[in-house]
Amino acid sequence: MALGVGCRERRARSDGLHAAAAERRDLAGQGAQVGLAGTGSVLPLAPVVDHAGVGDTWDIFLFNLTRYNMLDRVEVVRERFEDALPVMAEQGREFDGCFLDAHHAEESVTRDIGLARPLIRPGGFFAFHDYGRGPHNGFPGFGVTEAADRFGIEGRTGFLGWGFVK
Repeated sequence: MALGVGCRERRARSDGLHAAAAERRDLAGQGAQVGLAGTGSVLPLAPVVDHAGVGDTWDIFLFNLTRYNMLDRVEVVRERFEDALPVMAEQGREFDGCFLDAHHAEESVTRDIGLARPLIRPGGFFAFHDYGRGPHNGFPGFGVTEAADRFGIEGRTGFLGWGFVK
């Protein structure tokens, strides 16, 4: 099963979940169980309105899961990411990988990697949405690339970078 970390911002959430759902559908088509998680929740993100301060994107979220026939393949837990993942780690839950599409600030991405890392099996993957975006190409405040580079990027396509847990 893969763990996905969802977005905190409305624009990124609606765009990111659309793209991420297609990628997750491809993974699921290869026989993988695919789950989603995010800053408001775990497996998958059910936004906590007060955390992002941008309004509830629950309907968009469910629409995208339904559109890509993923609704019956995910477990939804509506909690804060930083509250739920440590509990999951204590329960001994493990995942084959993590799709990170969360807040774009470098310190937030670094924190999210640290929270998700204990849940990813050795040899598992981290995939980073918005990898390569930053002030140099019109995305001020994006620090995904810097945090992901510290983790260790081994491949890239478009604005998606990935690496493997050593």
